Amino acid sequence: MVYALLATGFEESELIVPIDMLMRGGAQVELVGVDGDVVCGAHGITLSTDCDLYDVELSQDDLLFLPGGQPGVDNLWSRKGVLDLVMSAAEMGIPIAAICAAPMILGRLGLLDGKNAVCYPGCEGDLLGATIVDAPAVTDGNFITGKAAGAVFPFAAQMMKKLGLDADRVLQAVYHE
Repeated sequence: MVYALLATGFEESELIVPIDMLMRGGAQVELVGVDGDVVCGAHGITLSTDCDLYDVELSQDDLLFLPGGQPGVDNLWSRKGVLDLVMSAAEMGIPIAAICAAPMILGRLGLLDGKNAVCYPGCEGDLLGATIVDAPAVTDGNFITGKAAGAVFPFAAQMMKKLGLDADRVLQAVYHE
């Protein structure tokens, strides 16, 4: 199961494209409401969620996904339940994917120390201890980070590969439809 955490102000494209690709590849995705069962994105698009933050029960087959966008990332950061879930996932060895400004959450929690990572330009100072690389997306261990909205396809492909899904087939279909 992929659990995508939605807080008010998330960047819609950084959520929708990756979950679309994941679902095309066969992944089950649940939208997790951090602010309730209907969450409004940064550009006014509202989505209904599948479950509440406190309904998430992580297992070894899961992936936790933090979309970027502001004030979405700040809203994720301000919720103790989100931080507890991220830390639990990290301790369990569950992959965590974060794009745009969301890798700041991982950095502030000390999870990127010694890891290669990317983020939205200007947010690098919050990736405490990370080595910033020049790539649209990067996987290092169980952490997948993406640079920004323009990197959603390679970011989603890395999430799919981490889950053992055929990212190349889905990308082929997306680029040729």
